[in-house]
Amino acid sequence: MVAGITDLMRSWGSALVVLSAGAAYTAYYLKRVVHKPMIACGNSKLEEFIHRHVPSAQQIYWPTFWCFQGHIHTVLAVLFRAFINKSYRREVIEMPDGGEIFLDWTDADDTSSSPPNERPTVVIMPGITGSSDESYIKHFADDMHQIGFRSVVFNQRGYAGSTLKTPRGFCAGNTEDLHSVLMHIKASYPGAPIAVLGLSIGGIILLNYLADYGEEAPIVGALPVSAAWDLMKSNRSLETSINWLLFNSYITNNLRKYLKSNKGIIEDKYDIDHILQSRTIYEFDNRMTAGMFGYRDADHYYVEASPHGKLHRIKIPTLCLNAADDPFAPLHTLPLDSAMKSSHTAIIVSKHGGHLGFMYGMLPIGKTLMSKVFTEFMTAIFHHGKELTV
Repeated sequence: MVAGITDLMRSWGSALVVLSAGAAYTAYYLKRVVHKPMIACGNSKLEEFIHRHVPSAQQIYWPTFWCFQGHIHTVLAVLFRAFINKSYRREVIEMPDGGEIFLDWTDADDTSSSPPNERPTVVIMPGITGSSDESYIKHFADDMHQIGFRSVVFNQRGYAGSTLKTPRGFCAGNTEDLHSVLMHIKASYPGAPIAVLGLSIGGIILLNYLADYGEEAPIVGALPVSAAWDLMKSNRSLETSINWLLFNSYITNNLRKYLKSNKGIIEDKYDIDHILQSRTIYEFDNRMTAGMFGYRDADHYYVEASPHGKLHRIKIPTLCLNAADDPFAPLHTLPLDSAMKSSHTAIIVSKHGGHLGFMYGMLPIGKTLMSKVFTEFMTAIFHHGKELTV
């Protein structure tokens, strides 16, 4: 009898511990994790436009309850992206130097009410070593298809099954290929307005392009997501032990694979064996990327390619989405003060979300905060963009 009572008390005690831990975790989540994103914007008209048409950018964001931490969020977001069977119409275009770009189109003929020549068109720029084959890219293309917008994935040279035709790849600071792609789209569909989604390094290239071309950029809106603003600081973040283990080494390995698959076209200009010994992104950039694009070294490349000091040159409505706990671009690297003085740029910062994560829901399969902001912003810029010019 006594033994039974003792066992019951132990069971109650264990249950109480579990309930107390659960209550403490829930209280922490509600107090420290759940927040509205902050906005840094120096243009009241742009800020009002965002408040009116992009509600997800200002509503309370509820990150996935059991995996809100930035590193975990970043890793699990890849695993929880639902498979989507998406096919494209492929077009191969030649660059001025003889290089090739693969463009993968989703025309939205069955969902759009706009004639092809006037159909809103969204250019999607994947993250580093990514392509139109990635699940998250297919989801973005499908998001646009569902609302009747045409999309086209801009695959960097040597990706999506292509190989380099010239000894030149891509880098965060070079915007020539993006300009060629945009000019090709304008020539193909002269009456179609264009907006661009740039993801991770795609976002950095997009920001640099906007700064390079100013008012001459042939687009009506831009959405960089999880872009790194200060590449020197981002590199230091990625070289910390945990970030090197989870992200840096993985990306470097993919860059080495990229180099191996294109070895024949570049081996006369570079020490391939030395580059293949790279164990960090910095080493790879220092040994190949910097020289390929005319920089002295990786430090010079990172300084010149960082968009954090270029916001004053951006003259196209631009909404940026970052997470404060992004291992690639943590809060202290974001140019929030500059955004508060910018005429055309707003930066939305969620407290959590990681890098290209932004999951929500107990079972975070499907939509994310970034996909909601993407759909809302593209709809707004195509349907209500004139509000920003009145």
